[in-house]
Amino acid sequence: MKLAIVGAGLTGAVIADELSSKGYDITVIEKSRGRGGRMNTKRLSWGNCDMGAQYFTARDPRFVSAVEKWEMKGLVSPWTLEPQLLREKTLATSPDAELRYVATPEMNSIAKQLLKDKKVELNTKINHITFDDGKWLLWRDNMELVGVFDWLISTIPAEQARELFNDLPDISKQIPTDVHDPCWAVTLATKGSVDPVLQGVFSKEKVSWLAKQSHKPAREITANQKSQQIEDIWNIHFSAEFTKQHIGENANVITQEALNWLNELIANNNLGEPVTLIDSYVHYWRYARPTESYLEKYKADNSNVIFNDKEQFAIIGDWAKGGRVEGAYLSAIECAEKMHNLD
Repeated sequence: MKLAIVGAGLTGAVIADELSSKGYDITVIEKSRGRGGRMNTKRLSWGNCDMGAQYFTARDPRFVSAVEKWEMKGLVSPWTLEPQLLREKTLATSPDAELRYVATPEMNSIAKQLLKDKKVELNTKINHITFDDGKWLLWRDNMELVGVFDWLISTIPAEQARELFNDLPDISKQIPTDVHDPCWAVTLATKGSVDPVLQGVFSKEKVSWLAKQSHKPAREITANQKSQQIEDIWNIHFSAEFTKQHIGENANVITQEALNWLNELIANNNLGEPVTLIDSYVHYWRYARPTESYLEKYKADNSNVIFNDKEQFAIIGDWAKGGRVEGAYLSAIECAEKMHNLD
C-alpha cells in the first residue's frame, strides 16, 4: 500500500518511522531542501544556527521514553540552563525544575536519523491534490504528477494544510484556522565578553526569547569561529506583536534591531561592554508557534488529529496536540496507533 507523507519535520519523520515496519510503501515529500521542519539548523560558512525550536521538554511518558532512546543514541542531550526573566528591561533569575533537551549535534538530527533509510523527495512542493476512485493524486505547481497513493498524511502547519485541501471543502473545513503566530528569528555571531550568567531569557516584550547558542551542548565556539573573532552566538526570537508590525521588513533592519536589543540588555543589566557584530542570519517563520487563542480552544478538545480511514487520509502536526516538539511527536504516535488498529 502506497502512502504519502507531506512534510519532513519531526511529525513526518516519526510517522514514517512508525509505519515503515508495517509494510507501507512510504514516500515523504518536503518542499524545502532539508529535513527537520521547524526543528531547523541552518548551516552557514561561519557556523550552524538553531533558527527554529530552541529546546524541548518531555512530559508525556511516551515522549519521555522516546527521548531516553534518542539520548542513548547520541541524538539528544540535556541542556543545563539557568533561565532568566526580563521585565521592564531588568533581568531576574527564574529558576525552575524543567528538564530541557536539545538535539545533537543539530536540532534536525532526530528527523535526519529517523528518515535515514526512507524515500524522501526534497524541494517538492505539492500545490494540488485530488481524490479519485479511492486514490490520492499529488501534483506540483506545474500540474506535474508527483504520484498516486492509497493513503495521504499531511504533517504541515494547519494553515498550509487548509490550503493543500482547498479543493476538497468537506475536508478543509475540519482544519482549524488562525492557528499560528509568525516570528522573526535572528542568529547573531558577536565579538565581546559577556557575563556567562546570560544563558537564556524569557520575555513578553519586544523579544520573546534569547538563547546563548554557544552555551548549548555540542554548540561550543569552534577554533574556526575563534579565528573569525566570534566569541558568542545568540539566538533571538522576536515577539509575535513585533513580527506582525515588521512583516516584509529588510533582513538588515531586523538584524540591527536584534543587535541593539542585545546590547541594551547587556548595558541595562551590567553584563559587559557592547558586543560587535561579526555575522548574522535572519529567518521569517510565517507559522512559528500556536496563538494563545488557539491554545485556549485546544485545551477543551485535547486533540485536533484528523483521521479518516474510509477516504484514507490524516491531518496531523504539533498544532494538533497543543504545539511544542512533544506535540509533534504525540500527533504522529496517535496517528500511527490508529493506523495499526486498521490491521
